[in-house]
Order: sequence, then structure tokens, then C-alpha cells
Amino acid sequence: MAIYRPPVARAQATLSGARATTVNVGSHTLFTDETPPLGGAATGPSPEETLLAALGACTAMTLRRFSERKQWAIGTIHVDLELTRDGDGEQIDRQVRVAAPLSPAQSQWLAEAAEESSITRTLKRGVLIRTRIVGGSGG
Repeated sequence: MAIYRPPVARAQATLSGARATTVNVGSHTLFTDETPPLGGAATGPSPEETLLAALGACTAMTLRRFSERKQWAIGTIHVDLELTRDGDGEQIDRQVRVAAPLSPAQSQWLAEAAEESSITRTLKRGVLIRTRIVGGSGG
């Protein structure tokens, strides 16, 4: 017997035009689009940019939570991300800057804390994606 696991997150994406997509996440609506070379009009971030946005937000939130536990006032957290593709491989480079000066030990601790963000763990672990296609007849 399968064990029911409630979803951690749920989103619905609707594409009715060329490439622009409306994404509903809870009570929030986001818009994504492809770049013009890929047939879009760049009316919103690309899917890859949206992925980086999720990683950046999760990283910043995780570092804030972890630094508060240490009672470190690190100030504003900036997370710069870049996705590159080389042949079959992909890499995300992440640079985190904080407003406060840090000791080498604090920098190392925060780098390790960034690895604990849920999106980082999901991306590094990989995730099984199961796809089911349903036509207009519901079948």
C-alpha cells in the first residue's frame, strides 16, 4: 500500500499563447516567458531565471535564519546566481555577499549553511519527475 505524502509545494502553469506562461502558486500569480531567440517576448523571467530566483530566495532566507540563531547581525544578503551549460553539463555559480564584515570562520560557516537550503539540497540530490499527459477527453 502506498503511503500518502502531502505535497511540499504545488503550482499550475498555463501556456495559451506563444511562450508567455501564467503560473499560479497558492494565492500568487507569476509570469514567465522565453527570450526572443527562443520565440518569446521576454515579458517575464525565463524558466531558468525563475529557477535561479527560487534558489537565490531560498539561500537568502536560509542564511538569515541560520545567522539569527548565531545572533550575527549580517545585514542585507545579496545572492548572485549564474547558470551555465557546457555540452551536456550544467553548473550554477552562487556568490553571496552580506553587508557586515565577516571573519573567515563566519564566511565558512555561512557557506556551509547555504548548502543546507532546501532548494540547494533538492537540486544537488536530483528529483524524480513523473509526467502524465491528459488529453481533452480526460484520458
